[in-house]
Amino acid sequence: MLVYLTTPFLLDYYMGTTTRGAGMILVVALGTTVLFLVPSGIAADFVGTRVLESAGIFLIAVGLAILAFAGSRLTMTTVVIAMAIFGLGGGIFASPNYSAAMGSVPRPSLGVAGGIYGTATTMATFFAFALTDAVLGRWGDVKGSSAGARLALLNPAMHSAARHVFVAGFIVAVLGFIVCLLKYRSIPGMEPAPVADKALRRVRPLPTED
Repeated sequence: MLVYLTTPFLLDYYMGTTTRGAGMILVVALGTTVLFLVPSGIAADFVGTRVLESAGIFLIAVGLAILAFAGSRLTMTTVVIAMAIFGLGGGIFASPNYSAAMGSVPRPSLGVAGGIYGTATTMATFFAFALTDAVLGRWGDVKGSSAGARLALLNPAMHSAARHVFVAGFIVAVLGFIVCLLKYRSIPGMEPAPVADKALRRVRPLPTED
């Protein structure tokens, strides 16, 4: 979420992109995410969730790293590539993560689990808003020259503010990647079921004719 909050300001006030252009770049990330939500969910039924969760959040971290550490080499092409990688990671991560959360509780508790998952997702969104606002407010001391005037293009303060937001997001993504690798080992009884068993449970044998 912090990427979608920060990138428009970076594109508009630092790189001079039009509002329409910034919106189209955001569509790259969001569209890529939407395209991979269903395929990743189907794949999770056959290969398990941990691999896809880890791969997805790894790609999210890569996209954030490109935005955070490109420095003076940050160009429009770099931003588009980073947003596409970020969106791909989100699409690969979301469905397996939801499947793993819902699959870890018994059927009678699915309603409660769904409520907890929704609450956690909402709190993560609020955290992203707060983190973005805090970092931009601390590092982005950018002011317009007059009422209604655009902020100065290529303003280093704006670039520094956005870069610090992306670095913070990158750190969170790396921590999330570590959790994805270790969470099944750290919780007894939460090891993923064998892939073959999970796939077979979803395939019913066809009736045979004598």
